[in-house]
Order: sequence, then C-alpha cells, then structure tokens
Amino acid sequence: MPAGLATGPGLHVLTAVVDAVPGLGVLRDGQKWVALAVPGYTVCGAGRW
Repeated sequence: MPAGLATGPGLHVLTAVVDAVPGLGVLRDGQKWVALAVPGYTVCGAGRW
C-alpha cells in the first residue's frame, strides 16, 4: 500500500483523504518508509541471483 501511495495518482488520493480527515496525515509518512526500503529490496533482489 505505501508503494502505491508514493505514485502520482496515489499522492492525489492521499491529498484528498488528508484534506477530508486531517488526522490521517500520518499516512503521508508511509512514503518515507518506501524510500528507505527500496535500497534494501534492491540488495535482496541482487543477492538472490
């Protein structure tokens, strides 16, 4: 789910949701976790081969 929210359409949906329910602004932090996880996914994928 966080990876989907990091895309262009996901950002638009997330902005609409946060505007409707400000308490859900915490969901925006999920994009940071995706950015931190990508290098790990890359290393794990490379190690498999």
